[in-house]
Amino acid sequence: MEARLVREELQKCHKSEGVNHYQVCAGLSKKYLDLLEDAKVKGYRIIETESS
Repeated sequence: MEARLVREELQKCHKSEGVNHYQVCAGLSKKYLDLLEDAKVKGYRIIETESS
C-alpha cells in the first residue's frame, strides 16, 4: 500500500519537474526502491525457478 502511494507521488514529481526530475525526485525514487524490496509485488504470471 505504501509503495503504491510513493509511486504515485514519484509520478507526479516526474511530470512536474521535467528534465530536473533526476535531482529533485531522487529521494522519492530511493524510497520507492527500498519499499519494492520489502513489498511482495508479483505480476500476473508467476514463473517457478525450482526444478524437481
